Amino acid sequence: MKSSNANGFPLEAFDPSLLPDFDREFIDREDIEEFAKALNAPQSEPLVALNDWRPVHQRIKRSRTRTRKKTPIRSKDEVREGFVYNVLKWPFLFVVLGWILALCISYLLTRLYISAYERSVTWRGRRQTLRRNLQSTTNYAEWKMAADALDDHLGNGRWKAIDQYAYYDHSTVATVKDQLRAARLQAQQLDADSATAATDRLRTLVEACLKSNAFGVENPKMYSETYQGTKHLAQAFIEELHAALDHLLNHSQLKRSDKYTLAKHLHRNFGRTALCLSGGSVVFRAIFS
Repeated sequence: MKSSNANGFPLEAFDPSLLPDFDREFIDREDIEEFAKALNAPQSEPLVALNDWRPVHQRIKRSRTRTRKKTPIRSKDEVREGFVYNVLKWPFLFVVLGWILALCISYLLTRLYISAYERSVTWRGRRQTLRRNLQSTTNYAEWKMAADALDDHLGNGRWKAIDQYAYYDHSTVATVKDQLRAARLQAQQLDADSATAATDRLRTLVEACLKSNAFGVENPKMYSETYQGTKHLAQAFIEELHAALDHLLNHSQLKRSDKYTLAKHLHRNFGRTALCLSGGSVVFRAIFS
């Protein structure tokens, strides 16, 4: 006797004819025939451009018979044939050319006056002698001595002694210089165990100050007022910063790894010059390759 169920389910559950929409066709026969025609259709040639600068589609040649555009009718003033233009064009031209010529003559006379004044009044006597000594030097030591002598004769030492100047922050430079000196002396006087805090403080100050144009001490204006040197305050700040860096790298109790980290940080502060090119980099790459 056959069982009336399979795996616990009645046999009617496995009859597909009992499913809803069993007799319904979901796919249209005409769509299948159109799809078959599309598969069997001959392949078309792909569109290919002639080169990288010409489009895919060819330009359609137009017929040679073109309608000429009518020339616009202009008034006499638009084509510079008016009465006022003919009367004023030459006077205006002579005025402009005369003004340019007058400026050139005045500039030439000014330069000649300055040159004659420097030769006859400014560079005479001991000043001229010191200047010739400066120009005749052959090494840096002699040049420095001659430049100092010329600065002393011209009175540039007074400018060096005055701390105030518009092109650098003299108050900050003075404060940081004193802090660097105090931290360095403290780190040098204490023993190795007690100098750790002072060394860390000195290291922090050096990392904050040793950078490009710190507080404006590297401004070109600072070195254009004299023949040698700059403000005494700026020079003292640079020397104190050098002494602090020399102590940290050569005489302190810093570990070798800490010294390497300090040098790497200072190198990052100064940075490196980069050449940025737009399109020209291909040329440089081809040259170096």
